Amino acid sequence: MIGTSRAGPPWFSLAVTEQRPEAPHDPSQGADALLGPDALDRDRHAVSSLLTERAYGTLTVLVVLVGLLQEPVLPRALLAALDVALVGVGLWLARLVAERWAYRAVYHRRRTRAEIRSLMSETAPLLLAPAPAVLFLLLAATRAISVRLAMQVSLGVELAFLAATTLVGVWKQGLSVIERATAVVLEVALGGAVILIRLLVGH
Repeated sequence: MIGTSRAGPPWFSLAVTEQRPEAPHDPSQGADALLGPDALDRDRHAVSSLLTERAYGTLTVLVVLVGLLQEPVLPRALLAALDVALVGVGLWLARLVAERWAYRAVYHRRRTRAEIRSLMSETAPLLLAPAPAVLFLLLAATRAISVRLAMQVSLGVELAFLAATTLVGVWKQGLSVIERATAVVLEVALGGAVILIRLLVGH
């Protein structure tokens, strides 16, 4: 007797591969798990540069406000707002000139348009640093508040910004509550030290 083999349908002879279930996404990893190391480093560097410029502008505005408060006769609100605004413009222009000089000295060429746009975006916080003080001083110009109060509130806002950025920075470092609070206090103390130095110089 000759045995006959029964051939099944074509799909029957295909090898069935075992499909492993995908690992569930861990929400606690956040966006860091979705980005490669290079992209993540670039993003962090960009944010760090923005915060550096903003903090530098904030400290400079603190010095200017303390200087104005030390005047025997406070300037008018509009003049004070103009002084503070010009500080931001001056810082921004000085930063652009310094970057232009340093870039040519190192690379021996001009910046491309993309690099210029990147530089403008990076230095924009210098222009935004005086914004709170200018707004409060413009409010004082309407006589809603006094010029002195506008400057004092502006000082508090600038110091609060330094404290807030420090709190955000230490939040993901795995520090204890005491260590986080210490870091914030130290940052505010640095801003206070700038004010103290300005007071000592003024006398």
